[in-house]
Amino acid sequence: MMRVTDAAAKYGCMGLSDLFRPESGEEIFMGIDSFADVEQFRMLSKQIDADARIGELFSEIQEVIDLKQIVRWEAARVD
Repeated sequence: MMRVTDAAAKYGCMGLSDLFRPESGEEIFMGIDSFADVEQFRMLSKQIDADARIGELFSEIQEVIDLKQIVRWEAARVD
């Protein structure tokens, strides 16, 4: 079981808490990044954000994908 801790829109993406309905013929895809713990998430996030190539790739993906159609959220395990 996961507890959603942040469903707000961020980073140019809409949030999970926003309502959306796919159009006829559209499909919804979901990708999940997972980390061993919060410390690993923070360490890797800093490394990823510091990589200059990430900015280039982010610009390129915006040419292909409308980020306003991407849903994002953050969750934490409920113990």
